[in-house]
Amino acid sequence: MVNPVRIGIIGLGYIATNAHIPAIKKVEEAELVAVADIDTKKLRSAERKLGKSIKFFTDYREMLEQPDLDMVTICLPSHLHGEATIQALEANKHVLVEKPLATSLEEALEIVKLSKKFKRKVCVVQNYRYFPAVMEARKKILEGLIGNILSINTIAYIQPPTVSASKAWIYGPWGILDDYGPHPIDMTNLFASTAPLTVYCIRGSLRKATSLTDARLMITYEDETVATIGLSWLTGITKFELTITGTAGEIILNVNLNQLIEHHGAITPYHQIKDFLNLTKRNLKNILNGTIFKGSLIYHVRLLREFIKSISQNTEPPITLTESLRNVAISEAAKISLNEGKVVNLKELLKSDYSLLGKSH
Repeated sequence: MVNPVRIGIIGLGYIATNAHIPAIKKVEEAELVAVADIDTKKLRSAERKLGKSIKFFTDYREMLEQPDLDMVTICLPSHLHGEATIQALEANKHVLVEKPLATSLEEALEIVKLSKKFKRKVCVVQNYRYFPAVMEARKKILEGLIGNILSINTIAYIQPPTVSASKAWIYGPWGILDDYGPHPIDMTNLFASTAPLTVYCIRGSLRKATSLTDARLMITYEDETVATIGLSWLTGITKFELTITGTAGEIILNVNLNQLIEHHGAITPYHQIKDFLNLTKRNLKNILNGTIFKGSLIYHVRLLREFIKSISQNTEPPITLTESLRNVAISEAAKISLNEGKVVNLKELLKSDYSLLGKSH
């Protein structure tokens, strides 16, 4: 057996304890050797659960100095991702980081530069990609079953997070855009076939709130595909749905419910009945196998396994830096658009770095 990748976790919040640590335990190519958190109570609790064979640190920078560490998993608040990823790369570690890659384009570009310089892999946790319905939709689109993509309409509504004072960072000035926004932005980019070109963003309700709670983005791509993304903490529903329209049909994808509907031609009552039966079949399957109750966290295992494989085989990680940079570029452009009330051209924003957003998938 090949020696396992030795992993250290930075940040012992909910996502680390409920997704990343369980995933590492299930992947035989991975070994948890260290954890870091500034909260000593969390460290003591982790020591009781994980044992004394693991090293514990209150300063992750000290952990990064350990020679018996190959990779780190970053589970810090969003605005700290960029800095921690940069320091990990400079310490010659591979990095798996929770979304987003960074909350500033400057940090994201520096990460791309350092990843290449130190020949270390970086992968962002976009685990929603692993819902079976998402993978099925992606396959259908790549096979051309709905033709050339004309538009993508994404709705991402979620209840506002209830947090303690220690997690007040979630309600920073960019609110939902930095917190939940990376998922729908990534999902929208996943189904677009070329790089994003322009971004326009407006605030929705509660425009005078100190934290962004409701926003609408419009994105155009190099192949003239147009996408819209609705983000909100204010609606009375939780919904993550995409309508992907092409020249030969459309796909309606409900991400959280792992549901997919495909339409071609005129939609008749017969097709609506067929859709109902197909959704019922999918729901029963999801209920019986239990996945509907587990949500997106169960896909951390597969993502971790694929990332480790990319490290051992020196191939592209499952979510590439090009894809993650596209996500950050759109988020940065949305912030500029909100502040200045204008359409932001990504070629003008990134200048010579625009080529880093890549060409078609």
